[in-house]
Amino acid sequence: MHIEVQLGERLRAAWAERWVTDPAKIIPGTSMPSGLFQREGDRWVFRGTIPAEFKSYTGDHANLMVRYLLEMTPEEQRRLIGRTPAGGGGSPGK
Repeated sequence: MHIEVQLGERLRAAWAERWVTDPAKIIPGTSMPSGLFQREGDRWVFRGTIPAEFKSYTGDHANLMVRYLLEMTPEEQRRLIGRTPAGGGGSPGK
């Protein structure tokens, strides 16, 4: 796969947040796991183990993840793809 643009140039933040909070609703049968985040009041909170220094973060975890993903450079994307098993789910869209 050859990526030449930042994800933020191809994806909308609102779509990406719906994707990370409930991927099976966007693309049924996707290999992306659902249930990574849980709703706590008006924010999404990551359900897995988080570093101690992150536990004091009071913002929305899903939104933080999406902002990080959309700001990744093409080089960072290539490094990540090199560590990801082949054969993932569908292609994300706008």
